[in-house]
Amino acid sequence: MSCQKEISSDIPGQTTPNNLLGTWKFINSHVTTNSNVEITDVSSDVKTITLSDYVTSNNQGILQFNDSLMITTGVSYDVSATAQSYTYDNGNLDDSTDFPFSFSLPASSSSSAYKRIGTDSIYAPGGTLTQVAGATGMLSASGGYKYKLTGDTLLLTMMVNQSLVDTSFGFPITSTDKATVITTLSKQ
Repeated sequence: MSCQKEISSDIPGQTTPNNLLGTWKFINSHVTTNSNVEITDVSSDVKTITLSDYVTSNNQGILQFNDSLMITTGVSYDVSATAQSYTYDNGNLDDSTDFPFSFSLPASSSSSAYKRIGTDSIYAPGGTLTQVAGATGMLSASGGYKYKLTGDTLLLTMMVNQSLVDTSFGFPITSTDKATVITTLSKQ
C-alpha cells in the first residue's frame, strides 16, 4: 500500500499549486531595449540602431495575484539613462552618439486576467506591467511572462518584439523595437 499527499490545484489539469497568489511589492525593473529603423530606397540603405540598458528607480506600488487576475496598484517609477545610437549608410558606420533620456511613470493601476502556462509562465492578454520606456518612446504589449520564484522574490521576465513597415513615402521604412524586461517583486 502506498500513500500520496494530495496536491491542490487552482487550474484544471494543473498539478502544481499557484505560488504566485498574494501581494507583491514592486522592487524594480531591469530593461534592455534595441530599436532599429531602416530606410531602403533605390540608391541607399540607411539603418539606425538605438540601444539602452537601465534599472528603474524610485519604484512604488504592488502587484496582486488572485486566482484569475493580476492587479497593479499605484505602480510608478523613474528612468534616467543614456542610450547609444549608431547610424549605418549602406552597411558602413556613419555616426554614433550617446544621449541621455528620462521618463517618469506616474502612479497607475490596472488589472488583467491571466493564465498560468506550465510551471514557469503566465499570459495576461490584457497586459499589465507592460509599458516599457525606451530611448525612442514607449513600448506596450500584451503580457507573456516567464517567472522564477526564489524564496520571497519573484522575477517576471517579459520579451517585447514589435515590427512595422511603412511604405507611405514610396519606399519601405522598417521599424523594429525589442525589449527585455526583468521585473523584481518581493512577497508582502
